[in-house]
Amino acid sequence: MLLLIPCRRLVLAASPTGCRCESLKKVVDWCGCSPLVFTKDHTHKFAVKNAVAKPFYFARKFESLVDIDAIALAELQVMRDRALLHRNDVMFNVTFVNHYKADIDGYSVHFSLMAETLLSMHSKESDFVSLVRIDVVKMHSSAPHQMIFTIQTRSSPVPLQLLVERKLVSNIVSPAITDGFKLEVIMAGIDIDHKEEFFRGITAYADLNSSPTVALRWSRVYELATTVNETKTSPPIRFTWRGPNQKAIATQKLRPYDSIRGTQFASLNLQKLNTTNLKPGMWSVVVQTDAEGSSEILGSVWFPIYSTENQTLFRSLVRDFFIIKDSCATECSSTTWSTFHPDPKSDILVGFDKESQTLA
Repeated sequence: MLLLIPCRRLVLAASPTGCRCESLKKVVDWCGCSPLVFTKDHTHKFAVKNAVAKPFYFARKFESLVDIDAIALAELQVMRDRALLHRNDVMFNVTFVNHYKADIDGYSVHFSLMAETLLSMHSKESDFVSLVRIDVVKMHSSAPHQMIFTIQTRSSPVPLQLLVERKLVSNIVSPAITDGFKLEVIMAGIDIDHKEEFFRGITAYADLNSSPTVALRWSRVYELATTVNETKTSPPIRFTWRGPNQKAIATQKLRPYDSIRGTQFASLNLQKLNTTNLKPGMWSVVVQTDAEGSSEILGSVWFPIYSTENQTLFRSLVRDFFIIKDSCATECSSTTWSTFHPDPKSDILVGFDKESQTLA
């Protein structure tokens, strides 16, 4: 589904950052502002009155992993003359997205090791057979992304599902203020979406051939002076990347960045580092000020770098960075976070119904 909003006008109304794709508009007509996905805050832009008045817009998009509320409001508007939406169903605001499927993507050594370790964390009595799939679930627009591992065990023909969350391990040294900005959040992950500013690599699996990313979120302390240009939303800072032995691997200087959400981030391509002594394990990034003559530590974040060749270390890292929140097997069809639970808004049971003029 495409949308339908003048790019620059929308973003400038929300932020002083303007449109990063402005220079590309003469080349491609699909490059919109950052972010592209509609959220509930901007749904008034496609209200019926506005849509009728201006039917031609710069293309944008909906994405349930970012904000399912905007999709729900668009559906209500489009189908306002038909009572076909299951608005009161418990699944109306739940989103599922498949991340890995064994019969399509093929056998994965690292995902299987991850699943086997999670199963051992859940129960010492279950024998692992295979990982069937990994799905992302988001229970509502403001909920965290969670993972569903569907696992086949030897003890039952019914697959076991584990609801899993990543454990974010970080520390911010209060007050964590530099150049008029306060550090609010430090996150580490993989496969960052630069437009929507979140990690699409839901498991955060990274090895010595990967490019892990560390993202910061800042807020402006307006009563304090700053040297940062008013169009930027973060200060100049420094990253020090450290391996499992706490030895400094690389240093990066980050310039002020423009982000609607106050995000600032940098990645490190481990494969391209000019060194041969990199080791898997628990890595970290230290965030420091970048003022002349100053190296004040603002915070740190820790994250795993895996190796399937060292299964003992691999399992230890999974235990350190994952939490099992819930599980189900025979009762999955009545468990709202499970992919086996009926989902009226998404399940197509019959096909196109000529009488109701909709999918059924």
